[in-house]
Amino acid sequence: GRWEERGPIPATSLTALAVGEQGEGYAVGVGQLWRTADGGRSWSQLRGAPAPGQVSEQLGLLGERLIVSGARLMRSDDHGVTWRVQHDEPVLATDGEWVITGQTGAARVGQLSGDAVLWRGSLPQGHRPAAIAGSPEGVRVLANKEGTSRLVVFTSRDGGMTFTERRLSGVSDPAWVGLGDALWWVDVERRA
Repeated sequence: GRWEERGPIPATSLTALAVGEQGEGYAVGVGQLWRTADGGRSWSQLRGAPAPGQVSEQLGLLGERLIVSGARLMRSDDHGVTWRVQHDEPVLATDGEWVITGQTGAARVGQLSGDAVLWRGSLPQGHRPAAIAGSPEGVRVLANKEGTSRLVVFTSRDGGMTFTERRLSGVSDPAWVGLGDALWWVDVERRA
């Protein structure tokens, strides 16, 4: 495909994007949440969004459901106008359907179902999750081996109950790795 430049996002920092259908999208950075309804040509800040400290660097979008993670998992079903707590503990990663929690020990993997989180399995201890994505083929989790820059992808083909590990070679920065139907990474120039 071909890349197309859109309008600038007026955030002071940008750490995550979630893109929906028909031009809808969200961006988060430094405790600010932004929304576009026209494919990125214009952006507006969501003033009713979770307060700084509750907004992390993780966004998930599944249909009308927008998920923002941080100190807790927050959910909006009306494009970010109103919010409620979906899960009241820190969330390390989400894609809008799947979540990972856990500060110490093994990270727990759960699937959002209505207003509940259905807890499935856990990752082996010693890994720090960076991203999660579900697809018809299974659930994938990108993680750092603690104390190293080594990245691994854990894959589950049984609904998040058990995971197998695959090491990524040549990639060490989780900020530039994405998950979804395929694993990809982008090497971009960082400007200070």
